[in-house]
Amino acid sequence: MENSVKGNELNIDLLAVKEGVEKIEHYRKLIEENPSDVDALMALGKAYIQIRKFNQALEHLNTALSIVTSEKEGKDISRNLKIQNALAVAYIQLGEYSKAQEYLENALTSDETNKDALNNLAILYTRIGKAKEAIDYFLKILDMDDTDIHTWENLAELYKLLGEYDESLKCKMRVLELSDIK
Repeated sequence: MENSVKGNELNIDLLAVKEGVEKIEHYRKLIEENPSDVDALMALGKAYIQIRKFNQALEHLNTALSIVTSEKEGKDISRNLKIQNALAVAYIQLGEYSKAQEYLENALTSDETNKDALNNLAILYTRIGKAKEAIDYFLKILDMDDTDIHTWENLAELYKLLGEYDESLKCKMRVLELSDIK
């Protein structure tokens, strides 16, 4: 999944930070040339997320969203969904769960099969202690694609946290099966 929170990843990878800083420099130059370049604004927001500068990410992602939702660009649902999902990721990381939930539910209203939004909503529910809802969202993803290793791993971790070790083991076994296939 292109734009998802990883449930168990909290450490900052120094290589990712270096890569994020390089991206920021590149996309800032593009935005200087064209301040309404939605793709550059979106990429800049994601680069700020990558280096854990969430407030800066929000600034650029909100600008991108306002451009996409304007009359001129209003029909671009795909970019709109990607931006809303990226905004939700930043809000989840900031602990502003109600704002994140609003963006994710809005994205799912437009596309109920959006795997990134489903995954991030599951992560959000996990963080706020709504495990049953989180499991339901992970299972929705697996109903669409039962080869999604990322989702099987997240589901295994959630079951483990809940003390449902048999279910966790089943999910881990599925991850191993899928790893052998690929």
